[in-house]
Amino acid sequence: MAIRTTAAEVKEIIPTNLTTTQVDPYITTASLIVDENIADCGLSDEVLEQIEMWLTAHLIAMTADRQTKSEKVGEAQVTYYDNFGKSLNSTSYGKVVAMLDTCNVLSDIGKKTIKTTVITSFET
Repeated sequence: MAIRTTAAEVKEIIPTNLTTTQVDPYITTASLIVDENIADCGLSDEVLEQIEMWLTAHLIAMTADRQTKSEKVGEAQVTYYDNFGKSLNSTSYGKVVAMLDTCNVLSDIGKKTIKTTVITSFET
């Protein structure tokens, strides 16, 4: 597995209080996803590095540091984005990943394929 980004680079794009040690597992997961799905689809090493960095931020934003959708001061209230089930579109970081992935592979991860069979006749 080729780790392409660092915790310092990730922390430059996502505001987080996570330590380097806490960011590293997210990087490992992002690297695995990149290696298994798009490393051989013809993207340059520079693009793969960017995808890995933004994908790491996306994973952090989905779990440890969820992105705020709205905030209210009087009777304090915070609403978070519903991150699950929307794949890369669930965070601004994921949207960058989708834009960088010109192979259009990562956007389809987790989507289920539906197979439909049409019965044209009930006669035997």
